[in-house]
Amino acid sequence: MSAAVAFCSRQGFGVTATVVDADAQRIAMLRGDTAGVHTFQSCWGKAYTAVGFAPMFKLDNNAELASRLAQFSARQPPGTLAFQPPEGMIFRAGGVGDEVIGSIGVGGAPTAEVDEACAKAGLDQIRERLK
Repeated sequence: MSAAVAFCSRQGFGVTATVVDADAQRIAMLRGDTAGVHTFQSCWGKAYTAVGFAPMFKLDNNAELASRLAQFSARQPPGTLAFQPPEGMIFRAGGVGDEVIGSIGVGGAPTAEVDEACAKAGLDQIRERLK
């Protein structure tokens, strides 16, 4: 998690990273020096989404999940309700986790793709300890 925040910080972005367990309960959170107050919730929402849906669809990040959801929505039969995500889920890049053990979410960079790169940097730092 500190690697994720440090990776973004080196690029000049203040972010917050949250690690959640398989039940989307916060295990740890680290807020960078210049991270906005909104990042506390947004990074948890991304981690919550990743731990909830990524394993089901065999995906390792929210960007792929958001793309798949958009494709699904485009094929929806006329007159049916669109998918309604559970409260708090954020279907944007920035949440990664392909294991049921948990995930990491990052929020606060200027784009979701940068959030995701930072999350991956954090995950890469601890990947060997997860095996």
